[in-house]
Amino acid sequence: MTQRNAPPFPFSSIKAGRLPLALGAYAAMRADGCPPNVVTFNTLIDALGKTGDADGAAAVLDEMAAARVAPVLRTHNTLMLALNACGRHGDAVAAYRRLLAGGHAPNATTFNALITAHGRSGRLDRALDAHREMVWRGCERSVITFSALISACERAGRWELALDLFREMAAARVAPNTVTFNSLITACAAGGAWQAAEGAGAAMARAGCAPDVVTFTALISAAARGGQWRRALAAHDAMRDAGVAADGIAYNALLDGLWATGVVPAARA
Repeated sequence: MTQRNAPPFPFSSIKAGRLPLALGAYAAMRADGCPPNVVTFNTLIDALGKTGDADGAAAVLDEMAAARVAPVLRTHNTLMLALNACGRHGDAVAAYRRLLAGGHAPNATTFNALITAHGRSGRLDRALDAHREMVWRGCERSVITFSALISACERAGRWELALDLFREMAAARVAPNTVTFNSLITACAAGGAWQAAEGAGAAMARAGCAPDVVTFTALISAAARGGQWRRALAAHDAMRDAGVAADGIAYNALLDGLWATGVVPAARA
């Protein structure tokens, strides 16, 4: 069969959420004898990651080798992101090692994915090591970087370190977002530091970031764990006033706090 140049991969189908259509187009491309290029494979990895097919995304590198298409840095970064999205954080770290073995120099996207992988695996020490190497290499840090680090601190129960990183973020002139603040407030709540959690909530308001159900749940939990049941009720009222619908987790945090402090919860409208 005579091979032809690869036609444009249906990127619009992926962006529109029609991943099966895009994957079907790829299969048709191969059946028609059109050789895919590195852009095709990168997009395929992204598509498979979005469908939750971590094994399929990882296997693309083998398919690239068979097609004699060399992966580029973006290929490895896309695979790391896909594996993280599928919860395969250990495999994302392995993908990083393969990146280095291929002679590629990691960039900011690489380190953000690596920090995320270590943080979600409960390896705060390695996440911090990756951050230090990121700084050493001169890679630009972003809100993704600091949010991943603060989230890692949250998982490790290191709320004071989370606050330190938040201050470092401000010093680096990186603007936080709702995800950043949610991780910071949740970290403070888990550590019983209700005052620090409230301070982070106030900073969130000053930054113009809109609180969501995660924000208010963390504030309720922080106040409740600190024995501040009136503040827990106030956070619940603020949640309602903001038009944010409480879920079962938020109500459980409130009720647990009220019971723990010996307060009998009254019926609330």
